[in-house]
Amino acid sequence: MNKPYFIVTSLLAVALPFAGFTGEHLVAHVPYTFPLFAKWFLFSAVGLRLLFAGLRQALLPEAAARKISGMQTEEILPVVQELGFAKLCFGLLAIFSWWKPEWRMVAAFTSGIYFGLAGLRHLVKPKVNSNERFTLWIDLLTFGLLSAFYLGR
Repeated sequence: MNKPYFIVTSLLAVALPFAGFTGEHLVAHVPYTFPLFAKWFLFSAVGLRLLFAGLRQALLPEAAARKISGMQTEEILPVVQELGFAKLCFGLLAIFSWWKPEWRMVAAFTSGIYFGLAGLRHLVKPKVNSNERFTLWIDLLTFGLLSAFYLGR
């Protein structure tokens, strides 16, 4: 397993949302609620994670293509770069929803679909390595939490 990927993804998807959720509760005396957790989850697990991944794919499509698919051909690079642009858009929407609460449902819906489909793709892939297995579970967890937030509103 790629340890830096595991550590960064775990921080963004688990530790930071819980830290923000708990910190806001303790400092601002806001009650523990699922919408408060969703605010921090959207910001960190969705926003920051997709922003970083999108920047990497947009700026370094060659490295991302090797990591994602093992492909090293030039033909795949524009597709990888465009996927990076899409991740940037989803990530920025989720990040800005921290300040614009009315954007949270849109961010949860759109990125929830993305993570659900990405998780399904990992699930049906015949051979997965430990990084892909970890990504599968993080993507499905993200999909589940975003779906619960969206459907619970």
